[in-house]
Amino acid sequence: APTFEDTNVALDKAGGTLSKLASAFSNITGTDTNDRLQELATEIWPKITAVSNQLSFNEDLFARVNAVKDQADYLELDEQDLRLIELTYRGFERAGATQSADVKEKVAAINEELSSLTTQFSQNLLASTKAFILEVTDEADLAGLSDSFKAALKVGDKWVLTVDRSVYETFMQQSENRDLRQQMFDGYRLRATEGEIDNGPLLIKIAQLRAEKAELLGYENHAAYILEYNMARTPQNVEDFLVRVWEPGLAQAKTERDEMQALIGDEFTFAGHDWWHYSEKVRQDKYAFDSNVLKP
Repeated sequence: APTFEDTNVALDKAGGTLSKLASAFSNITGTDTNDRLQELATEIWPKITAVSNQLSFNEDLFARVNAVKDQADYLELDEQDLRLIELTYRGFERAGATQSADVKEKVAAINEELSSLTTQFSQNLLASTKAFILEVTDEADLAGLSDSFKAALKVGDKWVLTVDRSVYETFMQQSENRDLRQQMFDGYRLRATEGEIDNGPLLIKIAQLRAEKAELLGYENHAAYILEYNMARTPQNVEDFLVRVWEPGLAQAKTERDEMQALIGDEFTFAGHDWWHYSEKVRQDKYAFDSNVLKP
């Protein structure tokens, strides 16, 4: 008969090496990738998903998990061990192990398609981020930037701006050049939204597949499926919480916007690409705080 040790503990320990390798590969392909790594990602992630499907829908394995769960009350186990039994069974159940063969087949196909689509989405976003470059040849256009930041941007006889977070945030805070700030702002927020690198259709397809999967597993929608065992539990609870945060947050944002507009005066109307820069100015004005003095 299946035991806690040869079923739940064994499953908990299984796949550790694969998990570590997958995490390392994900970090590399998400930060310092190249064409070959991206090709591998499109091959590897669907294969890992297929392996996960095979485990989740293995009837013999689930029968062992279920058998241990049924005898859990009669086993001399501590709280942590009982929790592992609960989570192991829950993982199989939420994956679809209790569903009919037809549903399992459909869910497995959706999982593999989602794996491919989400990989493509991430690659598109990264490609769009790397593709955005602004070359500045006149140092006067870099007014407001610290000497150390300008030195970091210098490539040959020009300065190269990108929308990588480290460059983007620092530039948006420091730059006095409003036109360049707007170009950077649009470059960042409009990544992967047009032309050959457009994630819009992918987002729609991902949302549709998630909704279909949730329905197959007996949930009203994807949000209900995701939140079932999270702190909020239901989409309505999440919405209620967000409204509670949103209302005072919006009021505070309007107050801060008015403070920044007062600092600007009548020169122009405050816009989104001004937020980083003028919030820093207000902070310095109100609290005499300069983040640059904290840098080594």
